[in-house]
Amino acid sequence: MQRQKTAHDRIREALLSCRVCDLQPVCLPWEMEVEERKLLDRIVEHPRPLQKGEYLYRAGDPLLGIYAVRSGLFKNHQPDGSARDRVVGFGLPGELLGVDGIYSQRHGSAAVALMESAVCVLPYTELAALLGRSERLRDQILRLASRGAGPVIGAAARNGSSEWRVAAFLLDLALRNHAHGGSRSRFAFPIPEQDVANHLQLAPQEAERIFAYFQGNGLIARDKNDLCVLDEKRLGRIAGAD
Repeated sequence: MQRQKTAHDRIREALLSCRVCDLQPVCLPWEMEVEERKLLDRIVEHPRPLQKGEYLYRAGDPLLGIYAVRSGLFKNHQPDGSARDRVVGFGLPGELLGVDGIYSQRHGSAAVALMESAVCVLPYTELAALLGRSERLRDQILRLASRGAGPVIGAAARNGSSEWRVAAFLLDLALRNHAHGGSRSRFAFPIPEQDVANHLQLAPQEAERIFAYFQGNGLIARDKNDLCVLDEKRLGRIAGAD
């Protein structure tokens, strides 16, 4: 008969899982003291990966936890009174999801997996208790919560040209991916063009045209689930980054 796992066994497995993860600073900030790391380690959960189309949470759901994206890609969208929800952002490995629900204790947006994706869960009740006990942990979580799509996309997209919006969006993803330990020239991109159009407030046909133009002129290459930035300098000039 298989021995039932003890609490010590579960903690050890969670710690081992974090140690071999490329995103150690997300779930287990190693610059903290050993005892503080142990406190956080005890609450981190590792649920099964979500498949494409599965929801991590939906708008209006009660806040149960904060989620660190371990692999894959998530789309955040929220109701805006129209037939299609508004795409408000994308969650990359190394970023946190669910922080929008902290104030109201309910999620203001939904998070859906765009490919097979895994998260580490920080149960909110336990996390809130730890934040009150550890200033370093509180600072780490606040720093992680501040990561995500920069204001270059949200505020300026209303006024920039169509080409500017798409170029800035792609560079933003590349730089965020690189900041979390990935490549800045190749990254997961299972994002439908209609979702890009929705996020950047473009007509779907306009987004399709710009992607075709960028690919045809050697700025990017794209297959089903990945995107390669072939000419970052030219893409940066379009985005006004130079």
